[in-house]
Amino acid sequence: MAIIVQFHISKPTPVKKVINSCRTSKIKVDDFIEDLNKSQLVVDSPSAIQLLVNCYDLVLTQLIDLHAPMRTKQVAEHVDASGSLVSWVS
Repeated sequence: MAIIVQFHISKPTPVKKVINSCRTSKIKVDDFIEDLNKSQLVVDSPSAIQLLVNCYDLVLTQLIDLHAPMRTKQVAEHVDASGSLVSWVS
């Protein structure tokens, strides 16, 4: 004798969101240092503290953008059996 059971449970619709990240672990350190040594921050850094801070921020932002550009990926969030959100990269 066989018992057949059918469940009509639908899978929850995943919620998609966009994540921005940069892969700093992939930076070629020698190239980064070479570009840093050619930058205004090293070659001709400002003497006024606020200008120096602005220069530091600008140069490092440009170098990170060059050596570890921002990447965008879409992630689908699903709910697991316990009700917690689980993210999957799609």
